[in-house]
Amino acid sequence: MHSFSHRCCSHHQYNFMNECCYWDVNGSPGTPKPKDSEFCPATSGIQDKKNAAQPHCTEPKTHLCGSHCYDPNKHRCCERKRASGQHDAALYDPDTHVCCDGHVKPGMGQCCGETQPGVFCCNKDREDGEECSDTSIPYNPAKGTICSSQFHGSPGQHCCGTEIYQPGNEICCDGHRYPKEGNVQCCGIKAYNMKDPKMKCCAGTLYNLTDPEYSRDVECCGSVLRNPQEQEVCCSSMDQAVLYSGKTGFSCCGHLYFNMSLWSCSAECLSPVQQPGQQEEKMTGCRLESVNNLNETALCGEIYIGIVQSVSPNSIVFNFVLKINGTNADVRPVPFHYVLATPSRCSTPKLILGKFYFFNDVSVFADFNHDTALQSLYFILDKCSP
Repeated sequence: MHSFSHRCCSHHQYNFMNECCYWDVNGSPGTPKPKDSEFCPATSGIQDKKNAAQPHCTEPKTHLCGSHCYDPNKHRCCERKRASGQHDAALYDPDTHVCCDGHVKPGMGQCCGETQPGVFCCNKDREDGEECSDTSIPYNPAKGTICSSQFHGSPGQHCCGTEIYQPGNEICCDGHRYPKEGNVQCCGIKAYNMKDPKMKCCAGTLYNLTDPEYSRDVECCGSVLRNPQEQEVCCSSMDQAVLYSGKTGFSCCGHLYFNMSLWSCSAECLSPVQQPGQQEEKMTGCRLESVNNLNETALCGEIYIGIVQSVSPNSIVFNFVLKINGTNADVRPVPFHYVLATPSRCSTPKLILGKFYFFNDVSVFADFNHDTALQSLYFILDKCSP
């Protein structure tokens, strides 16, 4: 039996809601005991250490935090002593939260004021004329600019990583500065001419197609390149894209590559093939195509962008749809909603409600290079303009 309230006790299992794991002073293996028994000091009030049950973690390299065991390489223990003398404890991820006086709070900053003596508090201790930076460091904007804790004695500037930059003649790509030139856009930390056919951006990784190992018709598969002339298959979903060696009788189901004789795929979900005697339903592979792999005719011709409102086995409903013609730099709203028919249950992979996608009369495409619809729209109009 296993549930969220069950824990290991040596070779046994116990429910910490109504039991404790008792370890006697002789070091014998732990055994579950009723929580209201004399062996569980938290409820019996026994203070004699020789007779009290000692909490213990059975997994190697783990520590105790209250009644939970944890790996210190992944989590931390946040403890607080109450006025009654009892201790509260909770686990937290130091990459996303901080422990302040026994309270777990979101964020990766430091605790402030009396809750952690010796730690500087920007909002409380800043001087007149000072403001708090994004990293909670006080600074006077009339005297300089602070960029990710780095102070620059030049007021009124813009930040690019830890340095300042001039947005009038430079662009900033994830903390790296480059000269601002025509058609130059960011691809991760690098800048490139988006109209240069020798350069290709794949999910933040920039490739120079003049390298002999690449051909001009390569496609993006996540952050790597796929050569259509080779026997490779790219299976992709919104979460990831994986490149596989092509095999006969296999197909994509999202980012998974499956044997069609053993499995069937519907909306990126695999299920065993139907048994003999059951009604047969032909299923095809599913993968989420990248708009970055569309040729210029398909990308710069007529294409739509919209937000998924609902999905059924036979159609997809998009809201706030724009009809785009990149060649003419023409963008027009589509009245009401747009219903895209999908006769095959797997002609379209799993879509996330509320997210934007590109689509035409046949397929749906995701933009893995940009985070917002405005960035994607700008990319198409800029790339397709004469």
